[in-house]
Amino acid sequence: MPATTLEPTVKAVPVVLGRVESESKPGKFFEIRLGADDKVYCTCPSWKFHGGATKGCKHTRAFLDTRS
Repeated sequence: MPATTLEPTVKAVPVVLGRVESESKPGKFFEIRLGADDKVYCTCPSWKFHGGATKGCKHTRAFLDTRS
């Protein structure tokens, strides 16, 4: 039986572009991240559960508005 070599898997770590403070919970921040696929992501629940990948969220829009 031939020996099998395992290649280590490298997981891309997203780049944190910035942080946006929650309007409803002062002191809580969400991270705006650039993924390995060059898309912008947010760590807020709205982004995850309400189609952030296609629509974004208010945090990503606020962050991107301050950059332009």
